[in-house]
Amino acid sequence: MGHKAGNIWVAIEQAEYFHNREITPSEDDDSFNTIIRRAFSQMHGQVKDVARPLVIQYYGFQSVASRSKRLVEDNRRLYQKMVERDAYIHSEYKDPNNLRGRWSYPILTALCRGAFFSKETSDGVVHRNLFSPISPQLIALLATVVYNCLEEYRSGRFKAIEFKSVSYSAIYNTHLTNLQAINAQGGDFLQFLGKEIFEDCIEGMEDDGDTDVEGRCTMMEEEILLALRDAEERKMARNMRQDVDE
Repeated sequence: MGHKAGNIWVAIEQAEYFHNREITPSEDDDSFNTIIRRAFSQMHGQVKDVARPLVIQYYGFQSVASRSKRLVEDNRRLYQKMVERDAYIHSEYKDPNNLRGRWSYPILTALCRGAFFSKETSDGVVHRNLFSPISPQLIALLATVVYNCLEEYRSGRFKAIEFKSVSYSAIYNTHLTNLQAINAQGGDFLQFLGKEIFEDCIEGMEDDGDTDVEGRCTMMEEEILLALRDAEERKMARNMRQDVDE
């Protein structure tokens, strides 16, 4: 695949599968190239197909009859509420003035699981080492796919919108920059978030897999600190659950 500046798919090729991984393409070129080719087609098809019903399930968009003005308006308002200040990636988004749990809304895990961990032959299962932890590039990409699906309800009526890198690279780059900004102040935020999503994706699975473009931060400092605090609370709660299980 050709290299184009700002291309989301280049981010997959160059960053996703080798970000903080102890692996290089030369170790398994055939396997790597197969995953990359599959990832390219997945983002245009499979991941989008997985995301659409999840957007309805998690956010509550409704099918609209031809003359149902009330439902059209409900969908339009819901879309506006979700995209304002990236509410759609927060676990607590009902109060737009008190958004909490940035990057912890379960649709991201559900989308990642459905796209990459849904069956024994899925890339996340077969090549588990390449997805542990889930990289910030993939997290940003998943959020961008969700944003694309939300935009299909912008008018209040569903209208399919193709997921093209030329249209959504700015959204992707902004998500990635925001993730990196949080990590710059929080040290292991990205490591924890990627591990959190990965563990939730494989929860209940048998361990059959391998164990082996520029953006601008749109968050205020207090939002970064709040995201770190929320993550720390989730981290402590997760560690306590694991201690109890052991």
